[in-house]
Amino acid sequence: MRIQYRRGFTLLELLVVIGSMAVLAAIGIPTFQVMRKNVMLSSQAQEIVSTLRVAQNRSITSQDGTPHGVYFDTNSYALYGDDWAAPAYSKTTDLQNGVEILQGSGTELTFGRLTGNASSSLTVVVGYDGGKQKTITVEPVGKITIQ
Repeated sequence: MRIQYRRGFTLLELLVVIGSMAVLAAIGIPTFQVMRKNVMLSSQAQEIVSTLRVAQNRSITSQDGTPHGVYFDTNSYALYGDDWAAPAYSKTTDLQNGVEILQGSGTELTFGRLTGNASSSLTVVVGYDGGKQKTITVEPVGKITIQ
């Protein structure tokens, strides 16, 4: 008499594999979401620094014969030429994915023509309300840093 073995997986083996995958997903998905938020925050902060440097460079080269600056609002920031009260031009960029300007909202910073010096020192804190933050600092001599 020959014994025949069936090929395949038992129900118990399938349940163990599915259970293991569910545990790994429960651990991995929140970690992935936190990483994604951190990358978005870093990206937004780098874009703000880039916009500050564009304004500074346009002022140094005296583009359009006017100083240039950046105005900060809670959910956006704007690159402008001349004066924020009556700008020669302005380009507003909205912040994405819940990122907000937590400190420095409602302020403007203008760079001096030819020198690139800032009109004043400025600290802007960008982040998630109650979450991770990035601090952007502009010194009066025009040095821009991000932490």
